[in-house]
Amino acid sequence: MEQQKEMITRSRTLLMPFFDQLASDLQIITNANVKCEGGDVVLVKSGDLLSHFFKDSCLVSKAKEDGKDSGHVHLVIDVETGIATSGFMMMLEKESIDEKISKRNFDEEIAEGFQEVANLLTGATNTVMENLGKGHHLFLQTTSYCESGQHPDTLQLYDVYLAATVDIQVEDYISKQAVWLFPKEVVEDLLQ
Repeated sequence: MEQQKEMITRSRTLLMPFFDQLASDLQIITNANVKCEGGDVVLVKSGDLLSHFFKDSCLVSKAKEDGKDSGHVHLVIDVETGIATSGFMMMLEKESIDEKISKRNFDEEIAEGFQEVANLLTGATNTVMENLGKGHHLFLQTTSYCESGQHPDTLQLYDVYLAATVDIQVEDYISKQAVWLFPKEVVEDLLQ
């Protein structure tokens, strides 16, 4: 139990500055006002808790940790936040973004934009991991849309993950939680 508390504390110390920088990175690619607030880190140990992050439809990016081949890091973003960041990045008119959000329309144009947003977020996460000098490297493999209650098949519901969460608000849209899911083994190795 003490080791888990230490892992969470050290992970918070590592990731909170990352979340502070994240808003700036997202503002650069979207040319929109983006806030990232309320970050937290928890260990997720059961299928029910992990399923919480997939209770609503969401956008998921899957990055393979290919430096040590130790699993996949998943980023889960609410559909509305994904549409907003992607829409602004693709320089869509706000009215078009509003319409897509109201219909939760994750079309081909938004999918293409989300691929770019996910690439930026994976790159930023990769920088944090590589700066620790442990040989880890992330490579974005896929992005996908998941219906309510679904999750990627590379996410094992009964493994232990470190869930790093932050609330992302784009312009005047409602702030929604995003979560990075790191396999516990990757985190343990990074923090040694």
